[in-house]
Amino acid sequence: MAMKYLIIFLALVPLLALSDSSDDKAGVVSVSDYRSDTFGFRFRSNPAKWYGWPEIDETYPHAALGALSDSGYGAVVMPFCWTGQRPTERAVISVMLEQFGEDYPTEFIQEETPIKTAGVSGQYMVGRDTVDDDEFEYHIRIVMNDSCAYTLAGWGEQGERHMRRDLQKLWDEFIIMDTATAILGEFSSDDERAGNAYHLNSLGLYYFEARAYRDAYKFFSQASDMDVADSAYLTNALRSLVEIDAYKEAYEWLAPRLANYPDDQATISWDAWLAYQNDDAEKALRIYGELFADDFREDNEFSVYIEMLADAGLWQRLDADFEAYAEEGMTETLLLLKTSVLAGADVMRRLLRYWMKCRRAGRSMPIWSTSKSRCYTRRATRPKYCAWPSH
Repeated sequence: MAMKYLIIFLALVPLLALSDSSDDKAGVVSVSDYRSDTFGFRFRSNPAKWYGWPEIDETYPHAALGALSDSGYGAVVMPFCWTGQRPTERAVISVMLEQFGEDYPTEFIQEETPIKTAGVSGQYMVGRDTVDDDEFEYHIRIVMNDSCAYTLAGWGEQGERHMRRDLQKLWDEFIIMDTATAILGEFSSDDERAGNAYHLNSLGLYYFEARAYRDAYKFFSQASDMDVADSAYLTNALRSLVEIDAYKEAYEWLAPRLANYPDDQATISWDAWLAYQNDDAEKALRIYGELFADDFREDNEFSVYIEMLADAGLWQRLDADFEAYAEEGMTETLLLLKTSVLAGADVMRRLLRYWMKCRRAGRSMPIWSTSKSRCYTRRATRPKYCAWPSH
């Protein structure tokens, strides 16, 4: 468990305590009675003991709320919502513990107790860690209903006599409401929207790594539609469909979303590749030609393009485009490509010359069988990983 942030908030607490109220600190959210209609929760705390965490974004950029106590405690609330079928409890716990630098299950968690109350269920977990000879204790509650998940975590030095009691009181005062506008795609800020999309993408990654690609697509696609600022979510959604050979579905899903990424070459290349998989070679050749003429660099994509030119018998264009692309450096992929497709092109040219010679001589052309071994599969030309967001 990374604990450097504890030094930060412990240093801030005395300064915050000098104010009569957290409302007196410019830019600091009041935590005495914080209500989020976006995520449907209410956080209440003693204003004489708890203060808004002014730099929460530096440690938990996708948290809805951070709080510091004059007793040296810290607390954070991280909610997110989805549409459709709810994820498994294990998936949500795994995703949220990643925010604390832990892979679930983990030896860091030493106590775990089920929670089931007021329409939500989940786990109450206690973790312990030692940093610079000081022992710290974490109290993490992760619960979910049919549409949203909520993480309320608090921590402090293990020797603090009233820490468990004080953090329990935060949970007792934590209210989960019946409605959340995030379910309808309504957010009060871009940060809230980006944070929710980030957690949905994390769920997608969890299912993708478990090879549950249809479930992964469900959450990737929600993240992509929620936050179009980063094409990584769109890439992940397409990749999950490709894993189950759903090329037509991917092609149709991408089409109305291309307008969100008019200058993103990687996204445009998906349109070309999926056109190829859906037997629209003419469109694929046109898009690839424009991309590579505009200095798009991706060796596996270029291999698909060259193979298409070879299949279409466009040998002069193939030679010229290969030479132009290889000017920036000959990679291992390009060398393999040259020895397979381009060698095949040379064979075809010699066969044509021989056929013309036979025709002029009045002889019939012998039947030759040629084959071309491929050093990659078409599906494998897409990236073999799922992308993390850039923000």
